[in-house]
Amino acid sequence: MTIDKNTQIVDVKIGLTAISGTFSDSLTVSGIPVSLSDVEGITSIVQDLTPQLGGDLDVNGQSITSAGNVDINIRPAGTGGIELFTGKKTGNAGSREIWLSTSGAGQIVLDTISNSNTGDIFIQAGGDLDLETFNAGKLDILGNGFTDIISQRRLELESVIDDVRIRAGLEVSMNAPLRGDGTADVTAPAYSFITSTAAGMYLKSGAVVGLTGGGIETLTVSGVGDLTDGVGIAGNLTVSGTVAAVSGTFATSLTVSGIPVDITGGGGPYPTEITATATASTTSTSYVLITGMTSTPVAGTYSVSFSTTIQGDTAAQDMEVALFQDGNLITHTERSADFESGAQGDDLHYPTHTQALMTVSGSQAIEARYKTSAGTISAFQRSLFLLQLS
Repeated sequence: MTIDKNTQIVDVKIGLTAISGTFSDSLTVSGIPVSLSDVEGITSIVQDLTPQLGGDLDVNGQSITSAGNVDINIRPAGTGGIELFTGKKTGNAGSREIWLSTSGAGQIVLDTISNSNTGDIFIQAGGDLDLETFNAGKLDILGNGFTDIISQRRLELESVIDDVRIRAGLEVSMNAPLRGDGTADVTAPAYSFITSTAAGMYLKSGAVVGLTGGGIETLTVSGVGDLTDGVGIAGNLTVSGTVAAVSGTFATSLTVSGIPVDITGGGGPYPTEITATATASTTSTSYVLITGMTSTPVAGTYSVSFSTTIQGDTAAQDMEVALFQDGNLITHTERSADFESGAQGDDLHYPTHTQALMTVSGSQAIEARYKTSAGTISAFQRSLFLLQLS
């Protein structure tokens, strides 16, 4: 122990032990001034340059705040994390640097100035940013103004077990193509609108899909851009307006306004022709069907014609041929020939032709019939020709 005679300061190098003592001016321990008042130890936490808690800190209903506009910094050393828990929740942040958790029933709210509806909240991640709910909870992103979700690369919206629905009060706008990458079959048409038929593809009824451009817009359906591909339609295609194409091929049939169109290369309405080569004969004095010369076409209006060669075998024999619709004689189609035995030989043949315009319901038969006044009438090579007009 050394006592300076000038300053009268006592310098203790090893230690000082006393039952009691009084310091009239000041006391410094390890460079820290010690209060000489009646309270033992330091009088302010500011005086502790390396403070540590020996247990939990109870704020006793108070707040942790700062004076003025000074920030509050919570900085773990090294790889330490920050854990903020509510209720009885306990845990370990582990690889998470900041962990916010509740006891289950509580909420976590990120808010700016309370109830002011002002200020921004900015969440930024250098890597992934995951927002996840459990127990069938909803994830709501609500905005009273514009809500922007922007990605510099790919943006994926995915539902593992349920639908992904995008709904708008006005419209859903896209500046790029909408593509379906699903490999499994779907039970509803892709890109469909259940009730609106204004534009696009929609579910018309049952398994019927409607496709429309809406209003005066033009709807274009095509394959790839270089026209090397095409569009396949498995069912019926109904067009109420005009169809225009540079070229096209129909593998089986084509009907326009209910009229079959010839796809064999001739173009125009597709005709129906019924032919027979075996000789048909009758002795009936009332009209009967000429063998094979009958047709029951679909509903519509037809140009019908019939031609054959007939022959009789009895002198003064009257032979007649006519067209019938649904069992009724078309009187203006009757064609007659008189057979005179021995006139230029018994092998005289009479070429016969008749025609009519008929409108049928779809269940009415069109027939060519014949009769004779006596003897036998024979019909040789023959044809019944129908051309649908509407």
